[in-house]
Amino acid sequence: MALSPFIFGCRGPCLEVQERQFFAKVQPFGFILFSRNLETPTQIRQLCADLRAAVGWHAPVMIDQEGGAGVASWRAALVRISAGAGSGRCAPSLNGCFGCAAG
Repeated sequence: MALSPFIFGCRGPCLEVQERQFFAKVQPFGFILFSRNLETPTQIRQLCADLRAAVGWHAPVMIDQEGGAGVASWRAALVRISAGAGSGRCAPSLNGCFGCAAG
């Protein structure tokens, strides 16, 4: 199945059955996470794995840094593209979850 030219998010910190089925059917190009999706590094890794399993490939997962208190606490754990651009290095606590600077 061909990839659709869309990037989707999910409702909460865990992928719901209906979302999994929808993503498997429409095959989005990638995913975006918002503060409502972020709880712990372990939970984020699992959500990334579930999203990618739904589409059957290592789809890019991005974060919208909305700002405010919800995301501010995650800034230290997230990849700083400006500091690691092109290096492909991730924050150790989230290593393997996001595409990082080098994909």
